[in-house]
Amino acid sequence: MDPQLWRRAEALFHAVLERSPEDRRAFLDSACGDDRELRRLVETLASKDQRAGGFLADSAPAEAIETRRAVGSLEGRLLGHYRIVSFLGVGGMGEVYRAHDGKLGRDVAIKTLPPEFARDPARLARFRREARALASLNHPNIAVIYGLEEFAGADYLVLELVEGETVHGPLHLTTALDVAAQVAEALEAAHQKGIVHRDLKPANLKLTPQGRVKVLDFGLAKAVGKAEAKPDAAPDAALTCESTALGRVLGTPAYMSPEQARGGEVDQRTDIWAFGCLLFELLTGKRAFGGETATDTVASLLEREPDWQALPGDTPAKVRSLMRQCLQKDADRRLDDIADAATTLRAARRAWSRRAPRRPEALTARERRRAGARIHSLAVLPLANLAGDPEQDYFADGMTEALIAELAQIRALRVISRTSAMHYKGTTKTVPEIARELAVDGIVEGSVLRAGNRVRINAQLIHAASDRHLWAHGYEGDARDVLHLQGEVARAIADEIQVTLTPQERVRLARPRQVNVEAHEAYLRGRYDWGRAHLRQSIEHFERAIAIDPDYALAYAGIADSRCRMFGAALEMVPPSQVAPLARVAAIKALELDESLAEPHVSLSRVMLWHDRDPAGAERELERAIELNPNSAMAQFIFGLLLADFRRTDEAMAALQRALQLDPVSAWNSAIAGYFMCELGQEEPGRSELRKAIELDPGFFLPWSLLSVVDCHAGAFSEATAEADEGVRLSAGLPMARGWAGHARAMAGHRSEALAELGELEALSHQRYVPAIARAWCHLGLGDHERTLEWLEHGYQQRDSQLPHLRLMRAFDPLHPDPRFQDLLRRQGLLP
Repeated sequence: MDPQLWRRAEALFHAVLERSPEDRRAFLDSACGDDRELRRLVETLASKDQRAGGFLADSAPAEAIETRRAVGSLEGRLLGHYRIVSFLGVGGMGEVYRAHDGKLGRDVAIKTLPPEFARDPARLARFRREARALASLNHPNIAVIYGLEEFAGADYLVLELVEGETVHGPLHLTTALDVAAQVAEALEAAHQKGIVHRDLKPANLKLTPQGRVKVLDFGLAKAVGKAEAKPDAAPDAALTCESTALGRVLGTPAYMSPEQARGGEVDQRTDIWAFGCLLFELLTGKRAFGGETATDTVASLLEREPDWQALPGDTPAKVRSLMRQCLQKDADRRLDDIADAATTLRAARRAWSRRAPRRPEALTARERRRAGARIHSLAVLPLANLAGDPEQDYFADGMTEALIAELAQIRALRVISRTSAMHYKGTTKTVPEIARELAVDGIVEGSVLRAGNRVRINAQLIHAASDRHLWAHGYEGDARDVLHLQGEVARAIADEIQVTLTPQERVRLARPRQVNVEAHEAYLRGRYDWGRAHLRQSIEHFERAIAIDPDYALAYAGIADSRCRMFGAALEMVPPSQVAPLARVAAIKALELDESLAEPHVSLSRVMLWHDRDPAGAERELERAIELNPNSAMAQFIFGLLLADFRRTDEAMAALQRALQLDPVSAWNSAIAGYFMCELGQEEPGRSELRKAIELDPGFFLPWSLLSVVDCHAGAFSEATAEADEGVRLSAGLPMARGWAGHARAMAGHRSEALAELGELEALSHQRYVPAIARAWCHLGLGDHERTLEWLEHGYQQRDSQLPHLRLMRAFDPLHPDPRFQDLLRRQGLLP
């Protein structure tokens, strides 16, 4: 194929996808004229997905792929450590492929550069400089440039692979404001680094399934320009309305600023103009400036105003004013800082959400089916307590947890854990904001009211990306039938989003179930206290539920869960040797009454791992728990720790990452998972999770203490001691925080301070339980291996919960040659 023909078709391909279906035929009649081959090629490229953007399209038509092969396909080849998986589409510079990064185990996009680059050293050098600058952008709304690579004489870009849909208007007001605010925040981040996009338009936006907007091709308009620093050339008659000709940075006429259209110098205000055009289009579905040809379009933007009457009547006055500021033809009178736009849009979005009731009926049945079919992950937000009595909060929270538990057992869904869901109780964040933080497609919210012996549940399902209701319904029944009501809600949600239920899941959700009202109320109170870490009170409530109903399996499961939390790492309240046997008895009883409960299997695994020293038995229990409830974040988390203990790195990382996906705003999970990742040699993601834990809960000591251990490994002792000190301060002197602090100080050469921590631990041991391994950490830092081994043996007798991880923890590597340490590992099932 003639490369020139392909380039013309590629440019028209982008132009076609920018237009509505009814306008495309007339556009192609004008643009292609009598060139039938050009028209056939453009129609082939556009036929597969009428909403696809010109960059990183999700798929490409078969004919287009075959055509592309005529000019050299990379499918099936290796470019360095990148394996080319499939052809995705065409971009402004060349072909785009899905590829697999063999080093980091992730999929990326590979974008080839045209051969003109290789023949122009100055231009290629300039492009490399620009690519390095763009790679420095680090913002959640900007598609990342991972690098510029060279292989076998060819240059190509390695980019973030963005899944999702191109954004098109008209959108619902709240969705349009949210999308535009995310774009504004992306521009703000770039402008702060002196980077201007220069070609902002809908085709360069993607909306991911989680509702996050990604700005694509950021800054590449400048990067692909000629080597000499020239202003953007003005469009001419050869331009087909949308193209960015190779070697000439023209932008897209419908979104070009007046100064850009005239070929003048451009700065961040050019992006602000394009942003105003984009916002107008998101709200109206029409372009702010348009015309039959590029010349007509440029004349429109230079001489005329947008059709302000086309804006929806409910567009807030501040948003209308913002657009007028962005679309001032004189750049000196235009909005100067895009951050102001982001602030205005967020405020308008919040104000609208407060005053405008959602209307489920606004969606057509077809729209509901389409949106529902895209929901594969859910979060249930805390149900509102309509009783108005704070004393009834336990009931609303308990109903929230029960609904999560019902949905979590549906294998085809990813359901966010209770811990992360309850994080949003009382939040003022919008549904799209919450959905982005939790990376979910759908949100369930609602309310519960208990009046006497009657219970009413109101639930509504919201498509996260669009903030539109898909379904809403109320359920009312006797308090004895509350479990059945919850099953009805879960089944209705599953049907609405068209998720496939197994026959067993459908039967379970539909079966009639009754509870003893008093016992169930005691159980809910127990779970309420469990969620607030009031473990002894929670056990009292569970025991009262059992006294009322001796066959109440959930109450036994609650006792086992609470007792296991008492000997969790770093917060041990009592010696595991005292409490673990009680947890085992409760878990076994729960399973005797109801073997289908996943939670008792998780509790048994924790007893087997940390008390019985039976990792093989723990693995069996965890596998059964995950089989029963694939959305159990705790099961996945403990499984990841166990796999890490045996250095089954790939399996451990997969399980830990799955746990973090299910419980994404748990500072506890992020802290421990991050530390274990570091110990597995995955330091970059590990440190990232530790930092995330600090961001999630700045007052939580554990990530600080664990960071100190990681920095000791790296030889960064001043950082390690500062982090350890912060851990001690935030923990109010918990034993494990002091143990890690003693280790850091000793490693830094502050021997007297480490000995002082040992003295503090000795004093604490007369007041409360102090895990033996806390003192072992201090002696290890001091280089006293004899005393370290003595305290580890004490810890083995007490069943310290950290001992099963000794083989993994690199700090203890100096002890490995000692036969006594090997014997200790063997007794814990860590060695054959």
